[in-house]
Amino acid sequence: MLYENVSHLKTPIGLKNLGNTCYLNCCLQVLLSSNILSTEIGNLKLIDFSKTIFLRELLVLKTTGNPNDVYRLLVRAYPDYNNNEQQDTNECFLRILDILENELRVTNKLIPLSPKLDPSIKPDKLLKQFSLFSWKMHNLTLANMCKIFYGQIRELRTCRTCKQEKNNFIPFNSLSLVNCRNIPEGLKKFQLTEYIKDFECTTCMKRTEIRKSQIIWKLPKVLILQFPIKGLKQIKDKLNIEDYMKVKNYRLISVGCHNGFDINSGHYYTFVRKGVKWYLANDSIIEQSSMTEILHHIHHIYIVCYERVF
Repeated sequence: MLYENVSHLKTPIGLKNLGNTCYLNCCLQVLLSSNILSTEIGNLKLIDFSKTIFLRELLVLKTTGNPNDVYRLLVRAYPDYNNNEQQDTNECFLRILDILENELRVTNKLIPLSPKLDPSIKPDKLLKQFSLFSWKMHNLTLANMCKIFYGQIRELRTCRTCKQEKNNFIPFNSLSLVNCRNIPEGLKKFQLTEYIKDFECTTCMKRTEIRKSQIIWKLPKVLILQFPIKGLKQIKDKLNIEDYMKVKNYRLISVGCHNGFDINSGHYYTFVRKGVKWYLANDSIIEQSSMTEILHHIHHIYIVCYERVF
């Protein structure tokens, strides 16, 4: 099988720039850097491979280094990319995940039962039941290969007038962090409480102020962090993050950088870990690198990929 021929490559493969496609090369390097993704691809059945043209082209890409067919499929799904102009690699990454999700979508007739609002059940237990129900509903048609990128946020809204609390559980496949010196600070800011005025409460039917907070409830196996305005001052090889359940350990796998003042101009490149070694993937050029070198590019970091260590 093609996968078996490309799953054990010891270095990243250089990717040809088709003309202002360094943004695509960057997000492809980040995506293909995931060892967990490689394992999930290896677990796919032949019938799954037969459904996905895009994934097959991704695997071909790992041997040819020519992203032309991947780009063609991307343009078919998103025609606004058919202009030979620089694009945002963060947006491109999420669009590629969407394509894979749609191609590999499964049919599942086992709809989970919705939990009951039973006053005899403790609030914490009921909250867990609703979060699990929401999680199962979201994953109902997702292939395992796509589930690895998803976590869950608990959004809590509290009316300042009637004090009614409403919980909503939202899936995410990336977190956007801004105005932070390091990742722990960015995650803390992401979960800060904010106040929204002139909000219509559906309980007391008044226009009032609400308190809104979002909590990282469940962390994914593959954690994608995006820095749309860059500005990092520090990044670490290992990361310990606590969600609702427990502290989880992550290891840095790849770092996408952007050198330029505008996301639609400048140049994108990637640092990729293979085993214990780091490599700089600058379009078709692959050079051995190091964590020290990554720190020299700290101000250009735009997207990172961490994998959970089990």
